Amino acid sequence: MRREEEWYEQSADAPDYAYFQDFPDMNAVRYRFDRLHVHQSLEMVVVYKGCLKCTLNNRTEAIHAGSVFLVNSYDSHYYEYIGNAAAYILVIGKEYISHIIDEKTEFNNFLFPASNVWADLMEHLTDSYEKF
Repeated sequence: MRREEEWYEQSADAPDYAYFQDFPDMNAVRYRFDRLHVHQSLEMVVVYKGCLKCTLNNRTEAIHAGSVFLVNSYDSHYYEYIGNAAAYILVIGKEYISHIIDEKTEFNNFLFPASNVWADLMEHLTDSYEKF
């Protein structure tokens, strides 16, 4: 059994923490986060090509292009590249959004947006990433 400090990702809960990265070819950068971890910050993985295997608490699903994997505070999670994957990954401290959510707010974890919503989401992510 892991000790708490081995799977709590403290860096993701640092003050003013924000992580936003585009991985257009996760295989090329050998991206793999296969260590089960938790943090208070919210995490969103937007898969726009290929497939990732995402585990949340005790549930594992393959997340294909056009899907979003959303991690609530203190959900244990990990994900790994399994097939030609490309994704945006965003981890944001709750202090940035505390004015619109409270400590009891929980989001659905596996989201499959309609095509028009997906197009808007990708446009916003692409524009935001360029400015970030």
